[in-house]
Amino acid sequence: MDVFKLVEKEEKELVEQLLKSGVDVNSRDSSGSTPLHWAIDIAFENVLYIYDIEKKIVQPNTEVIELLIKYGADPFLKNNEGESSLDWAKERQSNEFFLEQILKIISENRKD
Repeated sequence: MDVFKLVEKEEKELVEQLLKSGVDVNSRDSSGSTPLHWAIDIAFENVLYIYDIEKKIVQPNTEVIELLIKYGADPFLKNNEGESSLDWAKERQSNEFFLEQILKIISENRKD
């Protein structure tokens, strides 16, 4: 199973199974992005999609983001473009709640 595809589908339980089996939480795709990059992007895109369709503001689903950070995902790793997953969250500051939630998740779950 591909961790990136499971993150894209927000399959939290299957992602956790892979992480428990030893899959690298900071693995990279061809662009150098990590599963955390993907999870942040997907969570934000889903919020935009719901808003576009239903015209209501919803909270992002951050379960996969929390899981990845709990398993040691590094929000400061940069992809081939020099952007970290935290940078991606900051770029979405039009939704301040999203950024605040990501920062809270990192502070509560990060293992130093």
